[in-house]
Amino acid sequence: MDGDFRIDFDEAFRNIEVSEVISIYFPLFRKTLLIDTRYSQDESPMIKIVPMALSIEERSRTLKKLRPNFEKPRSITVLPWPKYIDSLVSLGVWEKVLQRLVDLGYTGVIKKC
Repeated sequence: MDGDFRIDFDEAFRNIEVSEVISIYFPLFRKTLLIDTRYSQDESPMIKIVPMALSIEERSRTLKKLRPNFEKPRSITVLPWPKYIDSLVSLGVWEKVLQRLVDLGYTGVIKKC
């Protein structure tokens, strides 16, 4: 399963660096790792495992329920991950996600990761 699925890692890494919301979904588990990098004085960035959405519109509705104090995100990266979970680490994706959150300065979110 891991060997035959192609991911453009350069593009994925660029999107992780700039997107407000990063949605890494795992089709086999029907779950999504949802990372919302937006923050305010009252709310820190969010990282949460949620059910997989059937569309970007459904994901937007979920975000509105989870983060009602924020407007619709300007950018969402959707990254399907049919590979093994530990390959997020071995292929450098998890490091990019963590670095994005570190750059925001919210250590509480890093601990949750």
